[in-house]
Amino acid sequence: MSDKLMAIDIFPAILEWTLDTNGYFMPYVMGSATAYLPSDRYYNSMEARLHIFDGNGLKQYRMVHETWADQTQEIMFKQIYNLISHSNIPEVNTGYVKIFEYVKVQN
Repeated sequence: MSDKLMAIDIFPAILEWTLDTNGYFMPYVMGSATAYLPSDRYYNSMEARLHIFDGNGLKQYRMVHETWADQTQEIMFKQIYNLISHSNIPEVNTGYVKIFEYVKVQN
């Protein structure tokens, strides 16, 4: 299971539990302020792959349920991903909670 809180709001707390906090967010100078934005390491995390990308690209996981879409920072995270990776994933809010099942990969 994944929800928008885990993927966006409390993701830094999850990193604290793992004692591995480096490189998930990088500083970017924007005028006179510095913003910490998600990096490639964030987008390659299991949580981002499940929630931001709906499990796409993960052969062993398939989304089986998704609740209503909610106004979150998800669109901003997708916009940043498109900018840093030169991709074109849809910049829309998706389900607040997503449920995935493990699928055995056939050889």
